[in-house]
Amino acid sequence: MEYDFLKQFSRRMKNVGMYAVLLKNVMYKSTLKQYGFELLEEQVTLVFAVMLFIMEQSLRDEICTMDDICQFADELNLKYFHKNITYDNMKEAINFVVNTILGNAGEAIYFDCYDFEKEKYERKNIRYISNKAVNVDAQGHMESISVNSGVRRTSYYMTEDGYNLLLGTLEIESNMKLTVQEMIFKLHLERAEYDKAVDTIKDIFSQIKIQLKKVEEAMLRIRHNALNYSVEEYRQTMRENLQMIEDTGKKFHEYEELVQLRVHELEEQNINIHKLDEKELENLANLKVIEKYLQRTISSHQAILNMHMDFKTVYDEQLFQITQMSLIKRFDLRKELYQPILEDASRLTNIEIFLNPLLSNEPDRIYNLGKALEYQKPVRKNGGEDTEVISFDEEAWEEERKERIAKKQALYDGILSTLFGAVMQNGGNISLEQLMQSISDEQKEKMTADIGALKTVVVELLREKCVDIERLKKERRDYILEENEEFHLGESLLRLFGDSEVSRITAERIEDGKEVVLCRQENGRRIVCSNVNIAIYNEKVE
Repeated sequence: MEYDFLKQFSRRMKNVGMYAVLLKNVMYKSTLKQYGFELLEEQVTLVFAVMLFIMEQSLRDEICTMDDICQFADELNLKYFHKNITYDNMKEAINFVVNTILGNAGEAIYFDCYDFEKEKYERKNIRYISNKAVNVDAQGHMESISVNSGVRRTSYYMTEDGYNLLLGTLEIESNMKLTVQEMIFKLHLERAEYDKAVDTIKDIFSQIKIQLKKVEEAMLRIRHNALNYSVEEYRQTMRENLQMIEDTGKKFHEYEELVQLRVHELEEQNINIHKLDEKELENLANLKVIEKYLQRTISSHQAILNMHMDFKTVYDEQLFQITQMSLIKRFDLRKELYQPILEDASRLTNIEIFLNPLLSNEPDRIYNLGKALEYQKPVRKNGGEDTEVISFDEEAWEEERKERIAKKQALYDGILSTLFGAVMQNGGNISLEQLMQSISDEQKEKMTADIGALKTVVVELLREKCVDIERLKKERRDYILEENEEFHLGESLLRLFGDSEVSRITAERIEDGKEVVLCRQENGRRIVCSNVNIAIYNEKVE
């Protein structure tokens, strides 16, 4: 099993590490408690507020000295925190936040991130903020470093890691994520960067699946209690659904057609024109992965479209039921019924007035579980007429499946047997052009009876290039192979050469520009293939 989802794991872990290191510096240092920030929530709030202020100043290209940060924190305290702390103490607390928590007391911060592709840990450097020396004039404006009239101060600014951390705390809306990823995916396809397009389409599929799960959970919450699902949440979910299904479905279908066209072009090129190089083979593999994820994305997209209508219907029904319940007049049985009767028993003479509304409708039928468990005698009509029972015959179905598999195996084995039989008759090494000229009409008719099967055999031989029969024998001894209806070259070769001395089989394209005519159909159409050299080796010919 290939764990493709573990690619770029070290990059993910660096993003996790930025939060882990920051929170560790906050939790394991108790200095902020001395200034009244005793709870962890208060400490984290202060640290992130300071980081946001530094980021805002950095984006504006304005200076951000310690005095600026302290003034900002002091205003926050007066307006929101209400801590009994002087300005000097606040300055000490902010100095601790900036230089110790964020700056790690001047020491470099590292986080070990495991890389599954390299199978080892890599040390990633993390730096939230940095500083630079600036000249500040009397009005507090920044001057050029070459000007010596001002005062030299230290200005703090946000680094790339700091930007990534803070921007990750406020996610953009899901529909914007999908739009951005779709644009990136389109760009990768246009540039033929299929390896990057694979990662992007996986991200798109994940976002659509997340939205699908979100709608499912929302419907479950509404069914439990619609009042627990606010109107704002309903509007937000509806908006996300509509924006997601508005035009992305059409685009995904277009991408699917484009990818299928390019896959077809590469496969035809591999068979009829020239052998694909390593880069083209990699592109073909990536295109097939993209095609698979596009199909899954379109399926999930259709599921959201269907569920969107169900979501609206469920919400409307639940709200309607709640409004119906509100119209029912409720009363306290003890107060309205029992107590008056206990005070005056003569009121029982009119009790039917109270009970009539309860008995006005026939009770609904209920499912009797006891009856379901009783033995049910068959009901016979016309004096005991026999009842025909039609049942599913599993054995017959299995026999039919085995017969179908055997028929397909015989078709492919017949083609391979004729092909390799002619190769062995010609010394074990022959080109496809020479082979078609040397075999009889009967053998040629047997090989070309099913052109699709012959094409599959040739493509698989070219794809494998060299088949090690001994390795196939070992795999058959070590593993249990399940029978299936798909063609597997290795299984067919084992049935043909499993008990022989043949050790390996090779198939290579001959770049001579010749076209081999496999057969001519009744409508005059020729079925051609590029020339291929096929060789069979036994243990003595190594």
